[in-house]
Amino acid sequence: MITICTPTRDSVAAGFAYDLIGLTRYSPETIFTVSQGTYLSNLRTILVKTSLANHASHILFIDSDMRFPPETLSMLLKHDLDIVGANCVQRTQKQFTARRDGQFVSSIDKKGIERVDTLGFGVTLIKAEVFRKMQEPWFHTPFDGEKHVGEDVYFSTMAGEAGFEIYIDHDLSQKIRHCGIVEFGMEGY
Repeated sequence: MITICTPTRDSVAAGFAYDLIGLTRYSPETIFTVSQGTYLSNLRTILVKTSLANHASHILFIDSDMRFPPETLSMLLKHDLDIVGANCVQRTQKQFTARRDGQFVSSIDKKGIERVDTLGFGVTLIKAEVFRKMQEPWFHTPFDGEKHVGEDVYFSTMAGEAGFEIYIDHDLSQKIRHCGIVEFGMEGY
């Protein structure tokens, strides 16, 4: 069983809801679960614990401000990787979420998969076994002396230290949108 896990503060975007329906029709073997609250670290932890209690084989995080194609899950599953996701364009800055060696990784004009050090969790598939092998907390937002580290970057760092590799799927990244007042994609680069 695969759980689609969505943390949200209060509501989901209409585009997200539309895409979620398309994904669940395309992949009917999934179960959707949502956690509502303020702190993403807590919400993601609740979603993982619920998924593990339900014997999920994979956890697909899709944030409530994302747009994605119906074949998202099948595109990520075909790689058979422990951690793989889309390299989303950040909502507030004109840059991607994935990093390698401290530098942002672009998905513009790229195809296939690429290993990275950290990945934003807008659209990310993780084998449940990863969580069973890692110690808690899986998600945390520590202060690094200048800013708070995002819970997804924290997880990526801890997973890397535990021996897991993280990949981005450039083909899927081309199809992902991050919704705000406007939608952010690869245009304008």
